[in-house]
Amino acid sequence: MVSMLFLTMTLSCFSQKGFGIDGSISAGYNGSDQIYSLLLEGRIQWNDYFSTNLGLSLWNSGWQDSWKYDDPDSNNSTYFRLSDSQTIPAAQLGLRGQVPVFKIGNRQVKLFAEPKLFFMPFSARTVNLNEEYFTRETTGSGDEIYTRTGETDNTSMKSDCNPRLWGGIHGGLSMEIIENVDLDVSYGYTNMDLFKDLRGLKINNFSLDEHGLPDAGIQLINISILVHYDIN
Repeated sequence: MVSMLFLTMTLSCFSQKGFGIDGSISAGYNGSDQIYSLLLEGRIQWNDYFSTNLGLSLWNSGWQDSWKYDDPDSNNSTYFRLSDSQTIPAAQLGLRGQVPVFKIGNRQVKLFAEPKLFFMPFSARTVNLNEEYFTRETTGSGDEIYTRTGETDNTSMKSDCNPRLWGGIHGGLSMEIIENVDLDVSYGYTNMDLFKDLRGLKINNFSLDEHGLPDAGIQLINISILVHYDIN
């Protein structure tokens, strides 16, 4: 809705070649579990070389860590597991430049680059700490056997919620697959830190930074479908 409103207002005021709708799926990595995003954008095509995109996206990311603690003063042990999974919406604005480079048969292949701005209106995350309790027994051969007691404990913590603004860029190749429909494959990077609001926090006196909190910045592989509508 936001994308189409932007397109309608702009088309009525400026001269342009056409407009379009773009859909993308991305997979990324920042030292945690895999990150996935879905993007839907409206596009104004100013000419054969430049366009402006505005749209919405969803960013799904997760992280987990686990460790075991053996009490030296008893035969009790605890298995700890930290986990977090969140999907965060964003609005993005991009300016794309492209040039034709070669043809495959009668299909044009273009080289493109697109810097982007991402705005996340909220960024709160919820971390869960699961504790499972065991008793341990040392056998005559020195092996340790752990037996569940059946007792567990769960703690949740939600971070503060803050609006965030991030930047990024991606570039790659685009090829027309049928008339007015292109397929894009690109590589990109964004300085997005999906875990920023968790940095410096503790849960039950365990520092999240010391238990595998993912790094800032995301490398992304993107696949997109672009549908064009020329008005000239």
